[in-house]
Amino acid sequence: MCDKVHLYHTRNIMKEKRNLDIRNKLKETEIYLWEVADKLGISETHFVRKMRYELPEEEKEKILSIIDEIVRERR
Repeated sequence: MCDKVHLYHTRNIMKEKRNLDIRNKLKETEIYLWEVADKLGISETHFVRKMRYELPEEEKEKILSIIDEIVRERR
């Protein structure tokens, strides 16, 4: 039992989050993933799966600009 717990924690420590720039901006602006997905015209599930892998810079810029757009709309 103890080995399984250790293995689980080891995997999580070694696992690196991707697209941190997008994740951090979402966190600081308090915008939900579903809001960005809606603007992209895709489901939240699809967006979450895309975020599992490092996105190309062009796509990141598009997402970051969508986040800025949502922030402007909230004002």
